[in-house]
Amino acid sequence: MSRSVVRIGIHLVWATKQRHPWLEAPIRRRVILVLAGIAKWQNCRPIEIGGWVDHLHLYLALSPEIAVSRLVVTLKANSTRWIRAHIPTLPDFEWQRGFLAYGVDPRNDAHLRAYIRAQEQIHAGRRLPTPPELRRRMP
Repeated sequence: MSRSVVRIGIHLVWATKQRHPWLEAPIRRRVILVLAGIAKWQNCRPIEIGGWVDHLHLYLALSPEIAVSRLVVTLKANSTRWIRAHIPTLPDFEWQRGFLAYGVDPRNDAHLRAYIRAQEQIHAGRRLPTPPELRRRMP
């Protein structure tokens, strides 16, 4: 019997509606946990999730059973519902309509993980090198 092995890394990026700074650190930490849980529910393993006050980066091992667009719709819709229900200060929370999605070359794994973990430092002024796939289209 043969066995299939699939390892598809995907880097997703999206922003809050109108880049509103709704995701202050305490809220962002809670939202990251929620997004990780939703990803697992969709059989996608979270590898690294982070962001800044107005956007998030998700690096996931994509399930071969789900389309990227369906995954993003599920992540955004369910996290929006959770945010509105559990964070009283954000009853009107929304994500932007679009998203960026990039396949991840396994050779760039460590660099991408470090880049996502460093979002607070990057946006606080200290710049680190940007992954090649984002150099032209930073959100």
